[in-house]
Formats: sequence, structure tokens, C-alpha cells
Amino acid sequence: MSKNKSCRHVFPCDWCADSSLGRLTKKDIALCFAERTGFDVSPKDIRIRGNWLFHRVPYDDQMVCYDVRDIPHNSGVLSVEAWDDCPLDESPFVPNNKEKVAKTLERLDKGYRRYLLEEFFIKWAEC
Repeated sequence: MSKNKSCRHVFPCDWCADSSLGRLTKKDIALCFAERTGFDVSPKDIRIRGNWLFHRVPYDDQMVCYDVRDIPHNSGVLSVEAWDDCPLDESPFVPNNKEKVAKTLERLDKGYRRYLLEEFFIKWAEC
């Protein structure tokens, strides 16, 4: 979590106090995401809410959801994998949709947290 209370970056960061970095724009985030996925990503095809990046794929009605809490643009993380998807009507691409988006974020967070705990216990048991 960012120690800098004035941080307004999408990704949590400790380096935002460096004024030379400025703030990430939607275009910056689209570029970072494109570099990590290999997709051609337009800023209009992404939305960020909570810990999640929603990617609208042109040929699909499902929005692909990526956990982005641990990959600030200068983190050195070179890839990102989709975690889940959600229908368009439960995504931030629909205006005035905060209630449904909040439920989607809750579902994504719970599922991802459960997965991380299971992975931790599996690795711990194998030691």
C-alpha cells in the first residue's frame, strides 16, 4: 500500500512522490497492459476499478478481468494473466452501473483471495 496519501496512481505505489514520473494516464495504462499481454489495446477498451482492470475484447460480450494490484508500470513484471470474466452489464463499461460493478469487484476479490490462500497452503504442505 502506498505510504504517500496523495498518491492518485491507479496502482499502489511508493514512488509517486517522484514528480518526474507524473501520473499514469489511461493511455499509459493501456500501453503497459498491452506490453504485458501482447494485445493491441486502446484506452477506450479498458476500465480500472478497485484492484481490477477490465478489458473489453472487441469480438466478445464478456469483459476479461485482470488483477493489477501488484504490477505498477515500473515493477518489472512482464506479463499478466486473466483471472476471470464478467458480462458487459456487470462491468464498468456500462454507465451508472456502480452497484453491479461493486458486486463484481467483491466476487473477483473473494475468488482471487481464496485462490491465493489455497496456493499458499498447497505449497506449504509440499515443503
